[in-house]
Amino acid sequence: MPRYEKGILGVRKDPKNQVLFSFSARDGDECPSSDDEDSDYEPVMASHESDSMENDDTHYPLYVPCDQASSTLSHSHKTSGARKSQRKRRARCFDDSQEDSLKKAKLVSQEHDGCISHLPPELWLDIFQHMVDRNGALPFLCKASQVCRTWREIASHPSLWERVDLSYGWIRTTQSTLQWLAENRLSNCLDIDLSSWKKLTSTDVKNLSEKCRHLRCVNFSYCTKLNSNAIQALVDNCSDLEDIDLSFTSTSMTSPSCLSALISACGPKLLQLKLSGNVLKTFDRVFSLLMSSCPNLEVFDISNCTFSMDRSTFVLPVLKFQAHCPAIRVLGLANCNCLITYLDTYLQPDYRGFSKLEQLSLAAAIVGTSNLGSDSRFLSTVLSKANGLKLLDLRGCNRMDLEAIHDIPATDLEQLYMSHMAVVGSTQLGQILSKWAHSLVDLDLSWMKVNHEEHLDKALCELVNSISPSKLRSLNLAGTSVTEKSIKRILSKCRDLRYINLTSCRSLSRGIKREYRDRSIVELRRSIS
Repeated sequence: MPRYEKGILGVRKDPKNQVLFSFSARDGDECPSSDDEDSDYEPVMASHESDSMENDDTHYPLYVPCDQASSTLSHSHKTSGARKSQRKRRARCFDDSQEDSLKKAKLVSQEHDGCISHLPPELWLDIFQHMVDRNGALPFLCKASQVCRTWREIASHPSLWERVDLSYGWIRTTQSTLQWLAENRLSNCLDIDLSSWKKLTSTDVKNLSEKCRHLRCVNFSYCTKLNSNAIQALVDNCSDLEDIDLSFTSTSMTSPSCLSALISACGPKLLQLKLSGNVLKTFDRVFSLLMSSCPNLEVFDISNCTFSMDRSTFVLPVLKFQAHCPAIRVLGLANCNCLITYLDTYLQPDYRGFSKLEQLSLAAAIVGTSNLGSDSRFLSTVLSKANGLKLLDLRGCNRMDLEAIHDIPATDLEQLYMSHMAVVGSTQLGQILSKWAHSLVDLDLSWMKVNHEEHLDKALCELVNSISPSKLRSLNLAGTSVTEKSIKRILSKCRDLRYINLTSCRSLSRGIKREYRDRSIVELRRSIS
């Protein structure tokens, strides 16, 4: 067979049998094209379409909604569907005048052009910033950078990487990954979370601190391979630190020398210090330095810490602490064996109470330890001015006086945890629940010890008899003597309830004693009614 060159629309060119230019040869002959002899002939595109093709040499596919994906053209024109849709548009415009053809071509181009190349980068940056503020930088920025070159450039903007949480496994927790991020994305990073990076070393922290000198908040919790060199790197390179989380790290990280150097370097800029779950040696000296150097401290957490010194307790001068650090908002002392002292020089009314305190955790061990939470005087001293208290955790405080809880000046408490507490009667507990019935969102009364079974039911009546609509969303009554009548009353009054725990409730039938969440609560309402 003779070898013919491909002509217009891929039809073989035969000099002996000239084929007239036609989109549909079956409908008859049409006017010949002036370019039928040119084997390299290409149709003329709209001006704005050709410009976009010249400017975009990579030809990334444009983004369109899923319902329009079937009618979207790719710049490469390699698929048969794209060629068919292109032929249909040309056929519709062929018999019209040139002006009408240009108008239709412009409309078609505008219909199928994506909005990526037409929106200004500033607007896209604002959209990306909104997404980052709402859902976090990861994994959104990683996925967005794979859409097209424009989105890749926007996703790499340093302003979008100011707060990065790498603790959820969005990326591989390797040294090379962290080094690449530090060099290419985290130059303006202010807040980074590296908790649970098991392989994170002090060398990695040193490289990170050298590249990210504007760091303010760092989270190294559960990074057990770090040592004192990591703290030294932060002190040398990051002068703006204000939030440090060293929970459940190594003994070297929380040694007296490391903590003293860190506290001295941060000074008044230090706002949050979290040391929970560590072994703290000679912490009395470190705590004295903290009170004198950090007057703006807002968050202090030493929950579940073990104090290794001559005595196994930590001396907490509560009134002196209030005088030197009046800005405390969150205080965590759960399961912490402390010895409370009250100095006469700080007994003036101005030094009593944290006026800005929002969260207080005094949860004690259930068995075998004495805790500061058993001292009602401490509770009254710390919360004497805490009008804005939102969370109070008193789990396991068996000797806590309920009158001290009721006398707390806070009016809008949202979270109250009283698990494993001993209650003598129903009057005081009912007064506590009635006081905060309008604001409580989370309530834990599990395994509470009462003298008579009806005492808890009477107290729960005070919870649901409030005039204001209940905001309660979570209720834990596991191990209590609550009755089915009280459960029915709670379900009818607390319409926002999303979780209720009835495990091991001895007064309920066997089929009801379990946990309920969301949809299962609706089924519980039906069955119990």
